[in-house]
Amino acid sequence: MIANLLDLARVESGGMSYDIRPHDLGALARDATAELEALAHERGVPCELDLPRAPVVVGCDADRVTQVLVNLVDNAVKFSPQGRPVTVGVRLESALPADTPRVVAAALGPLRSGPFAAVRVADLGAGVPDREKLRVFEKFRQAHTGSKRAGAGVGLGLAISAEIVRAHAGAIWVADNHPCGSVFVVLLPVAQPGAERSDAGGATIEPTHEA
Repeated sequence: MIANLLDLARVESGGMSYDIRPHDLGALARDATAELEALAHERGVPCELDLPRAPVVVGCDADRVTQVLVNLVDNAVKFSPQGRPVTVGVRLESALPADTPRVVAAALGPLRSGPFAAVRVADLGAGVPDREKLRVFEKFRQAHTGSKRAGAGVGLGLAISAEIVRAHAGAIWVADNHPCGSVFVVLLPVAQPGAERSDAGGATIEPTHEA
């Protein structure tokens, strides 16, 4: 918890540094899922990957984006009933997905034109009530308020994830899965790697120049 609090303080203050390079988002999703393989096996929750054949390349800090995806997969595994799969999918989106909440689309501003790379982490658990769908990304909020499980944490992971995604000029939200459960979506813009930009909090992301 202390490490998470320090991480959150850094990202909120603009003190987190990001090493932006081109990375295949599918490979990062595969790595993040592999990190949770032992936990998923222990809980009897199968993890399924739905990845495109062609790389989906975005300019990002691989460690930080992997941190976001590990958190989402970890939550999905912990709150899923035994035997119900968690699916991690990656897709290239030419425009904003149809399930993008209006408030999320408005926050993206001029970046709404796309294209985007989307990661979806879907579970078949209890789901997130509508009244909590925006609030789960606040500090000390639990994603699945009615299904507290051992080891579920104190509600910092999603807040940290939201700040990291925002620093990458992306968006994160949760929607309903069908027939039950939740889908957490991470949307990152597909852009030329190495372009310097600033996030919503004013922290500059420095480009990486390679020989």
